[in-house]
Amino acid sequence: MEDLTDEFNRSPWLFESTVTDPDRRVRVHVTITVRASEPDRLTGDAAEMAQMTAKRAMDQIQKCRKEIQEECPF
Repeated sequence: MEDLTDEFNRSPWLFESTVTDPDRRVRVHVTITVRASEPDRLTGDAAEMAQMTAKRAMDQIQKCRKEIQEECPF
């Protein structure tokens, strides 16, 4: 993995989001890594992007499961 520290040796920002569906035993975990030297606007949006991506992934998993359950068995 590449070194994401910037020219001042600052560690990158990590934005994480997790969505869990315990009934179906599914957990979606999203991590976005942003260099410390990136503009503040990007780092502010990264947290929201992580949340949206995790939610979208869980919605897609639930949709696929529903389609599989509704399929004809033959």
